[in-house]
Amino acid sequence: MKMLVVDDSKAMRMIVVRELKRGGFDGDEIVQADSGMAALDLLGAGDFDFVVSDWNMPGMTGMELLSKLRANGSSVHFGFVTSESATSTQEDALKAGADFFVTKPFTGADLAQRIGNALGVEVAGGAEDHSHEAPTVVGVLQGLLGREIKVEKATEPPNTLTARAAARYVSPATGEDVAMTIAELKLAAAAGAALSLIPAATAAEWARAGALPANIEQNYHEVANVLATIFNARGERCALAELTFLTEGDRLPQSEKVAAAKQVALEISIEGYPSGRMGLVRF
Repeated sequence: MKMLVVDDSKAMRMIVVRELKRGGFDGDEIVQADSGMAALDLLGAGDFDFVVSDWNMPGMTGMELLSKLRANGSSVHFGFVTSESATSTQEDALKAGADFFVTKPFTGADLAQRIGNALGVEVAGGAEDHSHEAPTVVGVLQGLLGREIKVEKATEPPNTLTARAAARYVSPATGEDVAMTIAELKLAAAAGAALSLIPAATAAEWARAGALPANIEQNYHEVANVLATIFNARGERCALAELTFLTEGDRLPQSEKVAAAKQVALEISIEGYPSGRMGLVRF
């Protein structure tokens, strides 16, 4: 089965390909495209059985790619793998002709099951759908990074005197602040490095320098984006509105509001990487 994976993030393409292989698909038959336009060119030049695409991409979104294909008469099977989770978004995708809509984090079993359902066949590696289960920090990071994650309650929140990454989440419906994650830079470096299989020693060097390269900031943006799911409750969903990388001594965005909010401090260990603290803030 020939498959096309479309995502502007190289790290996320690697993850989708990794999970497709874990789901039982042949890596030699998986082709990658870094944009909707590149995907259109590839689809016009060769036969593909399935397209697995991101939703948000610059230039041409995944939805625009799907619409173009259907307008051109293409009936290629098409599925979304994305951090978008709104019910209306999923409904729009299915109405436009998508076969499935998988939210991050996901597993090879998730993809195998959805692809098998779309093709009407049983695919090796398929499993029960666990999408109804409440996401946890362990589940989200383990699914995204493909590594063992250990989480313990920390005695203190992330050190405000060191460099750190602050992600602010809002309600898409009202625009109001819902939550925030505050990660020590060494944890953001570890997560960003693990996403691209970069050695732990390199991540430690970035943490000591107090700054991350642009591609690793982008990787951590993906991590922060998916962590939004842990704050979803009672059918209400939130979305990443802003990710700020703070240097040593910088004040947090809305620091007074954060100080007054309920916060849980965690010590998070990513297999093979140094541990670091993260604060989960609920407004």
